[in-house]
Amino acid sequence: MTITEPQTKFSQRTTLIGEEAEDSVRRMRLMHLASEGTAALKREGLAEIGSLSVALARHDDDWSYFAHLRSEPQSSHGGAEFRFSMQRSDPTDDHAVIREIIASAQRFVHNKEVIGAKTRAARVVAKELIESTTSFDWPAKLVSIGCENGFENAIVFDLEILEYDLQMSRTRVVSRDKKYVALELDMILDSHERRANLRHEMRQAGIDFLVDGAAKSILEAVGLDVSNTVRKLGDKRVIEFLVRGTDGCNYDGAVFFEHGVLMADLTTEKIPIRFRTDELVLFDTGLPETVIASLSGCALGGVVRLPWLPADAIITDAQGEPNELYIKLRCPRFGMTEEGLTLCEDPLQASSLL
Repeated sequence: MTITEPQTKFSQRTTLIGEEAEDSVRRMRLMHLASEGTAALKREGLAEIGSLSVALARHDDDWSYFAHLRSEPQSSHGGAEFRFSMQRSDPTDDHAVIREIIASAQRFVHNKEVIGAKTRAARVVAKELIESTTSFDWPAKLVSIGCENGFENAIVFDLEILEYDLQMSRTRVVSRDKKYVALELDMILDSHERRANLRHEMRQAGIDFLVDGAAKSILEAVGLDVSNTVRKLGDKRVIEFLVRGTDGCNYDGAVFFEHGVLMADLTTEKIPIRFRTDELVLFDTGLPETVIASLSGCALGGVVRLPWLPADAIITDAQGEPNELYIKLRCPRFGMTEEGLTLCEDPLQASSLL
């Protein structure tokens, strides 16, 4: 029984959202603010903090969270760096940002003793947790500790860990409550340890990462090459794209890594279909509960035919709600190596890490 057979195809023009040029503009903006901020600190008698620079992190071009300006470690503050976060700043208003940098630096200097004590204590906690983490050939590393915007309770940890694509990169943890410093760091390091174990398993299987069958099908349908897309992802958390279907609808898509598996989303608001990672949502199917209960274990192609999802994906669960049908899928997976994409028998399908 087939619910529907939409034969939507996509235009040859797929628009990527957030290209490298935009990232370059943001980076130049941060560098400009660092230079202007350094000059302002000198004018305001805060030259002891020294020069500001961009604090590198994997997602440092994200204004909402990861964009930080930094000083060199301050021995007077227990080795803490002065950090200025762009999270609550308007990056288009230079004067407002500079005023905020000055106010933050004044707090940093004023709270010197408290910040120093908390930084030393936080370093001990971080070192103990890192040393207790099993990481095979990819040890976690504490890169720096800072104090965000001069607030004594906002301790910043920059760590080198395995990220979503199982590559070592710099990430940032901001702890605003000393009671939860150990818990927040432990959560990050637990993810690192899990990814280290997973990368070890993948290396044993002769692959670098996996490509979910749904991601492969979606990328091929919209005209994006898998290998090129992986290269474009680079340090990005996600690549978003927009493509127009032959049904006249615009489709919003995204591709990203989750624990070493390349995944994808595709959705449109104008027709009753949405796909997110491993869940397909259909609307107004009118199926009775008895039929929905029988879908588990069926191949997707025998239930709904979509040219951008693999027909041999297996339905692992189906749940009906008023006017909505939620279908969980297990898609075939492909191993990715430096030589390219190769079909594999999903050597990690039994892994408890995925």
